[in-house]
Amino acid sequence: AFMGVIMAHELGHALLVKSLGFRITGIDLTGFGGHCRFRGKADALDHALIAWGGVLAQAALLIGTLLVVSLAGRATGSAGSLVQHAFIEINLWIMGMNLLPFAPLDGARAWRLFPELGARGWTPSRLLLYPLWRWAAQRRNRRLERAGPSSLESSRTPSSSRRRPSPV
Repeated sequence: AFMGVIMAHELGHALLVKSLGFRITGIDLTGFGGHCRFRGKADALDHALIAWGGVLAQAALLIGTLLVVSLAGRATGSAGSLVQHAFIEINLWIMGMNLLPFAPLDGARAWRLFPELGARGWTPSRLLLYPLWRWAAQRRNRRLERAGPSSLESSRTPSSSRRRPSPV
């Protein structure tokens, strides 16, 4: 169960690595933790996002476990109790330790996320509203693509009455 927590953490890093367009070269697991190796030119913001990926995956594991416990009740068997303990209490300890702001822990890079976003002009409202804006823009583009090429051209002309929203 402990290795499951570590594996979830490293897979969280891997998911962010892939979503940012980098290539995973390996995932190492040890009794003390793990390491997700990747290739690509990652800047400080990329490294900060990837660092948060592990903790977010652990948080998903924690929430999932708490939901199961709330719906099915606490584990009664010995093995189930050990897994539950690892997925809740040990998971919380690992999350907390891993966010300490010094190397080699993820916190050394994770906490750089907020200054990096600020330097790039991301405000709290933009952070909250950007996913909604992006979803709406993708939905609008899909609708225009289904409507055909004539509607795509008319939507791109400056005389079009439609205003394209910009991120907050």
